[in-house]
Amino acid sequence: MSSSPLKLVFFSSSYFVLPILKSIISSQDRTLDQAVLNHYEQLSPDEQQISGLTKKYLEDSLLKRKIELKLVVSQPDRELRQKKISNPVSEFARKNKIPLFLPEKINREFQKSSELMQGFDFGIVASFGQIISQSVLDLAEYKFINWHPSDLPKYRGASPMSSLLYNGENQTALSWIEMTKEMDAGDIWLKIDREVDNQTTFTQIAQKMGNLGAKTWSIVIAKIILAEKYNLKPIPQNHSMATFCSKQTKEDAIIKPSEMSSTQVFNHWRAFVEFPKTKFYSKYFRQLICLNVAVNTWSTLQPLKEANWKIVNENEEWLQLKGQKEVKTLLKCKVGFVEVKKITLSNGKSIDFRGFCFP
Repeated sequence: MSSSPLKLVFFSSSYFVLPILKSIISSQDRTLDQAVLNHYEQLSPDEQQISGLTKKYLEDSLLKRKIELKLVVSQPDRELRQKKISNPVSEFARKNKIPLFLPEKINREFQKSSELMQGFDFGIVASFGQIISQSVLDLAEYKFINWHPSDLPKYRGASPMSSLLYNGENQTALSWIEMTKEMDAGDIWLKIDREVDNQTTFTQIAQKMGNLGAKTWSIVIAKIILAEKYNLKPIPQNHSMATFCSKQTKEDAIIKPSEMSSTQVFNHWRAFVEFPKTKFYSKYFRQLICLNVAVNTWSTLQPLKEANWKIVNENEEWLQLKGQKEVKTLLKCKVGFVEVKKITLSNGKSIDFRGFCFP
């Protein structure tokens, strides 16, 4: 066993990748081969084959180094109404007494961190929120690897999960790539496909991708360490097929249901359910409202009528139908209807349609 630990630095700021950080922490003081075996056995047989590793590789002495989480790098604390707000990653690092570095701009401030300047073996980046320069990438003895929740080269950029939901994609992947100075353009060391059904929300897909990252980071590191010895090679991306997605803004929240299909409205809601949400000016409520909970879409009312749902209230924007024991509230769209459970008014008051009837 090598006497020197395998030193890792984790770069992240988002709650949904906390499973990766927790996995790294739980793997500390284990050797890399032990962590890989634990994660490998959590994968399906097909995923094990896709990983490119077999258990014979775990016998290699190159993987006998103990894992050490040297540092967590995250976005700095913010202030809201004179109260300090930490992001979930930095808060978790503090609670677990992990060394923490919170630069406003990592590329200008990295030299202020002694842990970074002393060197480390791998940087693991997962929804960090800042572009990392070549000067920082060069600090790693091996490489920086990046958790990217899309089927690269599709959806490079800041919002891959919300973008694919908004566009109604039914297939995605988790891609672990080698970081380069070009955004999300590095070679792919591991890609695992996932299906996406038409009800999946951002919260749900983010949780799945975070959990998948938690049981694959060690496999990616092992492949890179063993690459030269066993001729393990990453897959270059086809840059001509690349698509890009940008960070969402508050302006992206505003929609016009009267100009959209019910599927478009529902996809907007499930993609942006956390931020920037889905809002529209309601003619009935005479104000901007937030669509909090949507549950279904209907292209026509015929299936509901055939199931003995009867219209009890209707205006130019909303429709309510009554069944045996409940009432459904539907938002009218240019084409079709969206079933809505809850909305929030501009003053912050929530309306639960289960107990609301239009006059």
